[in-house]
Amino acid sequence: MATTIPSSAHAHYDSFKRARVAISTLPPEIRNRPLSHFLRPSDRCVPKSLLSLSLDEIAGFALEDILRLPNVGPKKIGNLAMILTRTIAEPCTTVTEVAREAVEAARPLWSMASSVASPLPAVSRVSEVYAQVDELLWEHWCFRIRRWGLAEETLGHCVARLRDLPRSLWFVPVHNFLYLSYDELLRIRGFGVKRVAVIVELFRSLDAVISAQENALAESAGIAHSMKATPVVAPPFIATVDAAVEDVVVGRYAWCTSWFANTVVRGLWQQLQIDGDETTRALVAERLGWHPGALASHTQLRVQGLSRAHRFGILFNVSTMVQARWPRGESLLNRLLQQLTYRNQVGIPAGDDFVALAIGLFFPALKDSLAEWRRRSNDGLRQEGLPLTNRLTGFSFATPVSTGN
Repeated sequence: MATTIPSSAHAHYDSFKRARVAISTLPPEIRNRPLSHFLRPSDRCVPKSLLSLSLDEIAGFALEDILRLPNVGPKKIGNLAMILTRTIAEPCTTVTEVAREAVEAARPLWSMASSVASPLPAVSRVSEVYAQVDELLWEHWCFRIRRWGLAEETLGHCVARLRDLPRSLWFVPVHNFLYLSYDELLRIRGFGVKRVAVIVELFRSLDAVISAQENALAESAGIAHSMKATPVVAPPFIATVDAAVEDVVVGRYAWCTSWFANTVVRGLWQQLQIDGDETTRALVAERLGWHPGALASHTQLRVQGLSRAHRFGILFNVSTMVQARWPRGESLLNRLLQQLTYRNQVGIPAGDDFVALAIGLFFPALKDSLAEWRRRSNDGLRQEGLPLTNRLTGFSFATPVSTGN
């Protein structure tokens, strides 16, 4: 009696045959990679005996040859066809000069994969953040990040929300992960689902920022000039504060205590709304003399019951968060404090006190520069031979600094 093949099995077989023929349309540098290179953590039920074979070698097998392998049936054939179809359809497999450069730059990461070819580790709960990434996509991201000069950025400076990143990774540079294969990233000792998911999401966001930068520069100045501008990867509040302080430091504008409070301190406070927990925000607001907003009852009880040492520990952690978010903030503010500032005759001393309070909270390492700034501010010291800043009563982006004597 003849065996009837289900129609679903015929669908799996047909999809494999179509994908097998389409493999020849891929560039050689893609076809020569092993099948394990294109697997994602979410892929299941794949013929393990084919993981070490290249796509060209798989295309050389007929359907009947693969069905003779042990434990291979219609379901595994269908999953294999799905992986091949996805690989053919991915946009980063397009034959371009950039893709070829990426392959050459990352060749040491996968050249020995055919001899190793171990399956990806199985996890009990697959995260949607990193489960849809394979070696090709990860390699594509890493190359673009290196090419645009973002390798030295720290993870804490780029991540969307600092509380999602373990504190031990706040000051780790991006280049620590740029030369790892995706399989090696999944196997780093001590890296679980949460850490891998944060790293992958960070690289995905960096690639999105790079794409936006390329599109903007291509529309304005053309592709030939797209490599001259580095993308801004800092959070919006930090980027705004950094640009404002940079303008004052280089002498485009003058500064006063009201500008410092409304632009710098307020910008850092808004970023802490995203990065810090409710207790941290309450303590920072209390220290600055601001209203923290609506607090849960358990948070109010917790803040009231905190010891002095515990409060000090939380506030010290705030300065660490600010340094992770704004790596060059300390050097910029140090230069800012060294500048001559104007105090009119009816200057408000409380304004200087607030500047000292905020800098002591966010940048305690600047206490020496802060003391010198306060001494010069109180004494009205004018250094001989240096131009004075103009006597602005406030900060305005529309008013440049006068350099007249």
